[in-house]
Amino acid sequence: MTINSIGIIGLGSIGKRHARIIKDYLPNIKLHIVRSGKGPYVDDPMFDGVPIYDSVTALIKKDIDAVIICSPSSFHIDQSTHLIKANIPILIEKPLSNNLDKIHDFQKLAINSKVPILVGYCLRYSDSLNKFAELLSNNVVGDVSYVRIESSSYLPNWRPHSELNNTVSANKSLGGGVLLELSHELEYAIRIFGPFIKVSASINGSDSVLGLDVEESVDILLTNQNNVKVSIHLDFCNRALERSCRVYGNEGVLLWDGIKNLTTLSKDGILDESWAFDQTRDDLFQAQLEHFIKCLSSEQRPLVPLNLGADVLKLIDKIWLSNDNSREELIN
Repeated sequence: MTINSIGIIGLGSIGKRHARIIKDYLPNIKLHIVRSGKGPYVDDPMFDGVPIYDSVTALIKKDIDAVIICSPSSFHIDQSTHLIKANIPILIEKPLSNNLDKIHDFQKLAINSKVPILVGYCLRYSDSLNKFAELLSNNVVGDVSYVRIESSSYLPNWRPHSELNNTVSANKSLGGGVLLELSHELEYAIRIFGPFIKVSASINGSDSVLGLDVEESVDILLTNQNNVKVSIHLDFCNRALERSCRVYGNEGVLLWDGIKNLTTLSKDGILDESWAFDQTRDDLFQAQLEHFIKCLSSEQRPLVPLNLGADVLKLIDKIWLSNDNSREELIN
């Protein structure tokens, strides 16, 4: 399948990144943008000559080969539904939605349509994390007893030139909050360590640090089918940047350091071997774009399919249920 044009819905920071990656990697592709309202990126020279529409309906009327949805997650399902009915392939930025409403019917529609759909969890293309998963599958640490996942950052630093309370991340109705915004960790936890059978969670264990009306931190304990405990801490109110996964086994400890793009294996408390990778965030998005295009021509199957994106939302729903009921919840 020859790709001549790609539409991008939403022109916030992620939409702009996708547009730049396409411009750099596929300069002959014609871009079409859907943006509601006016923002600083509309006047960016990168978009000179790029048609900008105010609705998905207007975009569909054009000759579009594929669309990348970068709008707030509360709009994802309705926008994707229009595109599926028009038989247009979609890359849906994470998370798939801001809740489970309409997910079941949307999955049925997508399956029946056979339109290619990829969910945009870009860590799936991380060389260091993929090396980590490969080593783990080769049993380099022996029998796994415990897993610790951490992701900490400081939300005001994400978009320093924007008013914090006006950002999507701080707006519950648009899909804000740490569980949805940092759901990359939940995606790879499910993919590498799942399926899970039990979850307990505590959301915002202490008073709000940033004064937001969304959850700023969460601590999760998952149990998988092999009775391995996977502990996850997520927050965006900590100035100490952290992104890591540690797997403890009876023969060693395997570490993924997402900040340094590094995977290490230690045995008896001593570093045994390490694997370093030179990969930027743009590299992840380019790899994702390359994969998406191959999915359109059926050369590859989606590495992050619709059902995995839905599984992340189902897990988040159980996390909230556990927190609200102050008890461990079973996962079907």
